[in-house]
Amino acid sequence: MDLLGGMPTKSGQAIGPETALKCTAVSCAIRAISEPMGSLPVHIYRRGQNGARERDTSHPAHRLLHQQANPWTSAAEFRTQLAVDSLLHGNGYGFLVRAGGRPRELVRLDPRSVSARLDDLTGEPVYEQTGRDGGTRVLDRNNVIHIRPSLSHDGINGLAPIQLAREAIGVALILESHAAGLFARGARPGGVLSTEKSLNESAVNNVRKIIDAQTSGDNSGRTLILPDNFKFAQMALTSSDAQFLELRRYAVDEIARAFRVPPHLLYEMGRATWGNAEELGSAFVSFTLLFWCEVFQGQFNRVLFTERERETHFVEYMVDDLLRADFTTRAEGVSKLVTSEILNPNEARAIAFNLPPYAGGDQFRNPNTSSS
Repeated sequence: MDLLGGMPTKSGQAIGPETALKCTAVSCAIRAISEPMGSLPVHIYRRGQNGARERDTSHPAHRLLHQQANPWTSAAEFRTQLAVDSLLHGNGYGFLVRAGGRPRELVRLDPRSVSARLDDLTGEPVYEQTGRDGGTRVLDRNNVIHIRPSLSHDGINGLAPIQLAREAIGVALILESHAAGLFARGARPGGVLSTEKSLNESAVNNVRKIIDAQTSGDNSGRTLILPDNFKFAQMALTSSDAQFLELRRYAVDEIARAFRVPPHLLYEMGRATWGNAEELGSAFVSFTLLFWCEVFQGQFNRVLFTERERETHFVEYMVDDLLRADFTTRAEGVSKLVTSEILNPNEARAIAFNLPPYAGGDQFRNPNTSSS
């Protein structure tokens, strides 16, 4: 269906990955999710004793996640593109190239060239890639990074938001096309010319030329001089005209729902206020971005580390930068938990700020009443 332009809709628009991106709300929603997946810090940690952890920059996978995924793609570009592929096609694929059994490169695979299915006997995923020559090869699933949305019919192939919301996207594109055509024709006419005389086609064309000469180009907006026996009647704005903008806003809301992105991140500020924008941003992190972080973390942990390494190493996204605006609230909440001795300082540092423990921080005590 991608080759034919996408899935047809009742609006007459064929919606596929390329056509959907022409809708500004869709492209903005995809960027709102994919760009944080590429720009947020992601670190490799080594587990220590007593729950302590420290960053491990010596692991060969550190370079692939922080600097260059491969010689021609940065780590940020690689992660961003996998998220874009998943949102547009339902599946984003990466492949780990090993050298001597150790991670060497991460390469993006075209999602249109990869097919995924579950083995009938074992239930394990099987990945096959079709080359340009038409030949296929089975990929080692231990080296395949598979990023997909939460919804799936078969448990292996993801359903892209543009597939599920193609009718809403089609309506948005139709409204945009209608608006463009309306303004291309000089928007709606401001009035109607009428006469009691009976005019033949030649006379009508002459009148049209006179009016066009007075209202087009540099003459737009100047005083209109009417031919003899013609009258001008002002046209009133109809209710359907007044609702056109509201329909376009509703289309943006529908697309925002499909991607689980707050409308204000699509720059639809109709209901955004100084009071709720921060809360909506926090909800976006909690209910949308954290899911994608978990998906990326799970796939990186599975592919980048051996079974033994997974006992001591793990990958984690850092979302603290997105919650900076709520820093004061978090600090006050953590302080109350430490004061009430529900958390000790080291637990609070790890949970709230991802900071390493310090000597003596494992004791439960109220800093306001305990002696130094």
